[in-house]
Amino acid sequence: MTIQFPFVGSSMFSVRCPTFCCGRWILNVGCWVFASALFFSVAGCVKHRPATATTQPVTAVDPALATPEYWLRQPATVHALSTGFPALWEAAEETALDQNFTIDRRDQRFGLLTTHPTVSKQWFEVWRKDAASADDVFTNSLGTIRRTIRFEFSEENGRYIVSPKVLIERYSVIDPRYRAQEFDAPTAYWYALGRDSAMERRLAQSIQKRLSRTITPFAG
Repeated sequence: MTIQFPFVGSSMFSVRCPTFCCGRWILNVGCWVFASALFFSVAGCVKHRPATATTQPVTAVDPALATPEYWLRQPATVHALSTGFPALWEAAEETALDQNFTIDRRDQRFGLLTTHPTVSKQWFEVWRKDAASADDVFTNSLGTIRRTIRFEFSEENGRYIVSPKVLIERYSVIDPRYRAQEFDAPTAYWYALGRDSAMERRLAQSIQKRLSRTITPFAG
């Protein structure tokens, strides 16, 4: 027995079911149920198709999202507190060094402490601490990923606050087929992926622990 259903427009799709002399009625009913279920499942997929064609390609993204400046301008997610600025600064610096980062900029006047970009931990580097989860290690191992720590210091109501921000960047090499013909055109570059909120929280907790305080880093 063959059952036909309308599909898209005037097209049809068919379901052919075997029939036997013994129990033909039961088999035919079962075939109708199966074919109907198949039809509605396919129709359910089709009905979610956009009514109009998209005007933007899948690769159309805001170029600003690939810049470090965009992500570093976003608000901090956690903070660590202290009543003394020198102790807070020292705790932040020691925390960065403990995570295998090296210090790049020390600017106490503007309340800014940054590290050099550091290629992130891969699966075989079991001694390193700069990956918050197994998923991070897996992602780092698939491609070259680096992280940079930025500590921003401020003062509020007689208390000093440090806000860690961790920038994630990926290394990309341009395929020779698509490289520009200019002699000085770059053949590889780093682009920003976002911020590592899990590592930011871990840094804030480590700083607070070093200060021997019982205050838990709070979201802000």
